[in-house]
Parts: sequence; structure tokens; C-alpha cells
Amino acid sequence: MPQGTYLFIVNGEAPVEAAGPDSDPACRVEGPARKRPHFKSRRGCLACKRRRVKCDEQSPCSNCLKRHERCIHSKGAGGGGIEPNPRISQPPSELAASSGINLLHLELFSHFQRDLVNTLAFSEIWERVLPWSFQEPYIMCTVLCLAATHLSTLRPQDPRYSDAATQLLGKSVYLFNEKLSSPITVRNSEALISVCILMHYVSWSRTEFVENHERYPYRKGNSSLTMHLSNDPLLQLSFGVQAILCEAYRILGGSDSVFLTTGLYSPIYAIEEAIVQQGEDPWKFVEHFISISGDPLPAHSTSVSSRCTLLKTQEVAFEAVAKRLSLLFCLVSMSASASPSALQTLIRLELDVERCFFSFPVHYSGAFRELALQGDPRALIMLCYFYRAARILLTSPRTWWARQRSRVIESLILQDLASRGLGTCILGERF
Repeated sequence: MPQGTYLFIVNGEAPVEAAGPDSDPACRVEGPARKRPHFKSRRGCLACKRRRVKCDEQSPCSNCLKRHERCIHSKGAGGGGIEPNPRISQPPSELAASSGINLLHLELFSHFQRDLVNTLAFSEIWERVLPWSFQEPYIMCTVLCLAATHLSTLRPQDPRYSDAATQLLGKSVYLFNEKLSSPITVRNSEALISVCILMHYVSWSRTEFVENHERYPYRKGNSSLTMHLSNDPLLQLSFGVQAILCEAYRILGGSDSVFLTTGLYSPIYAIEEAIVQQGEDPWKFVEHFISISGDPLPAHSTSVSSRCTLLKTQEVAFEAVAKRLSLLFCLVSMSASASPSALQTLIRLELDVERCFFSFPVHYSGAFRELALQGDPRALIMLCYFYRAARILLTSPRTWWARQRSRVIESLILQDLASRGLGTCILGERF
């Protein structure tokens, strides 16, 4: 066995010298000192040649391992051309951290661009929005958050996506609020509209606030439903979304912006016309829903003038919701019929129906929203009907954002109403 000093490279750390037999003083034989032989490195890596240091010609070499550099060797002694070595001396995790690349984010963006965007309404705007996401972090965070949310519904067994959705949502809300600290202008209004729409999709699809509702007892006047609705992002954020959209559309008024024309389009008229063409009255259910709101105000409302004002406000709020609900339940009735004409009409109206449900919470008045958050039975009954209609009509893969919420919230409201003895206020499945 040759004698001398051996060089070991351990886990990319600095070279470690191990003593050979002749390095032990007890085994050393005295003799004339001999000059250590020198071998010129002709096949060293490019990094060592550039730094003018001796290369051990390993792949990767010890110097590149120590300095965490990419080790590239020449093709042959002549150095004709460069061939990167497939091994990289820097650990992958450190490489990703130093370059700022997050592979999960790349996966999420690719998923949004390839698959998710095809499920979103307002198809006219997304081709313009995606390039903006590379310039505005709050847009990119919201895009990635919605993509993670969608993947979490497709692959619930993989916690990476739900965890990423939660983290990105916090960051997105923070950045969005920072952006809103500045005035809404012509320059930023379109970007703000797009993020509001994305945020609304996120709010629709998140139901974590009701995951543990079984632990809370249902008690009259203090139900768990009231606590959960107070944490419902769709109820909480829709009012803010409405305010931002109104201001942005006002600023864009008179322009030829595709965001303005898309936002001002109302699916209500197309749905109403289609119902009339089927020989039905689109408002035939309004009276039933209005009658739900006929209960008296609580006794603590003592002032006659305040009672009249509140009654008028609530009447207007309930009437607006009742009219939209009537249209939706006309569609529910059509879906239950065996008429080929009715079914063809539903297919033709699919995108309009989707947009009607999607924008419904934005059109709640502040009065209706407050009544729902207070657990008012009239508002809850209307919400129950709304989610029941959504569960029946929104069955397309495009409406992935509504399926879980519709089922869960309808069930919660039914339990709450039953605990108050009001379960009979909800009519049959197909109304």
C-alpha cells in the first residue's frame, strides 16, 4: 500500500487530511529530506484556472465544493469548448434560496395560466392581467393564492396547497391593503378591479371557518352559526369589494376599458328574458320571499321614527334579494322539468347563471348583511334558499368555487333554523 497523506472530501466541507503510516512519529524513519513531487494540473476546472489555484481534477473538485461554486471542466486538454458537469457542488436548497426561485410558486402560476383561468368568469380580462402580475406583487400573490386554493380542492390529500393558500392569502391581503392606502386612479383602477374579482373567488371557495362547527352547541339567540358567519370572508369582504368596484368603475366611466364594459354587464336581463320565453313569470316567487321579511322589529327599537326608517331600509334590502332569488328559483324549477327546451335554455344561460351567483353577495345591501351577521331568521332563510339554489344549479366543473360552500352553509343554516323551531319555513328541495 502506498504510504503518505490521503485527501478526503466529506459532505462538501473543507478537505480533511488523514495520516498515513509514515506520518506517525513512531513509524517515521529518519533519512534525508526529500522534495515532494509536483504535478501540474492540465485538466483542472475553469474556476480554479480563473483563480490560478491548483485543481485536484475531481468532479466536482475540492475547491469548488469548499467555495460552493459550479464546477465546469474543459473538453480534453486542448480546452476546445465548455461542458457543464451534471453535478452541482451547491446543495439544491441553498441554490433555490440564493436565486429566489420557489418551485411551488412556479407550479401554481403554471396551473393558473393553463387550467384555472378557463374556469373563471370575465374571460375578457385575464389575458391582460397575467403580465401585470410580474410587475405588481399584490397581483401575483392573489393569482398564486387562488391557484393554490383550486389545487387544494382537487388534491385535498396534499396539505402543501392548502398551507400555501393560507400563507399567500395573508400576504395578498397585506399587500392589497397597502395598495389601497393610495388613491384609486385611472392607472391602477383596472388592476384593482382584477384583484377584487380574484379575492372574491378566494372568499367564495374558503370554508375553513366552519370546519369545527360541531364543537359549538346550538342555543337560541347565541348559535354557532352567528359566530361562524361573523368569520365568513364572503360576508365580511364583499362590502369592501363592492366599494372598491364602485369607485373604480366611476373613475373609468366614459372610457372604452374592457374592465368597465365587462363589469357593467348584468346577467339578470338575459335570465329574465329567457324565463319569459319559457312562458314563466320570473317574479312569481317574490311574494313568498317578501312575506318572510314581515316579522316585527325587536322590542328594543323604541323610537317611532327609527322604527319606520329601519322598516323601510329592511323592506328595500329584502325586496332586492327576493327579486334575485325569484329568478334563481325559476331556473331551479326549469332544471327539474323534463322539457328539452328548458334544459337547452339552462345550457345556453350557464355563464350568465354562474355570474349571477358569483356577484350575488356583492349586491347585498349593508342592511341585509348586518341582519345575516346578527342571526336574523328572515335573512338566514333567504341565505339558505340562495345556497340551495347554488347547490342545485352550479354543477359544472367551472363552478368548483361554489360547491363546498353551498353544501356546508345550507346545512348549517338548516340546523340553526331547526334549533329555533323554524325548519318548516324552508320549503321542499325543488321548491
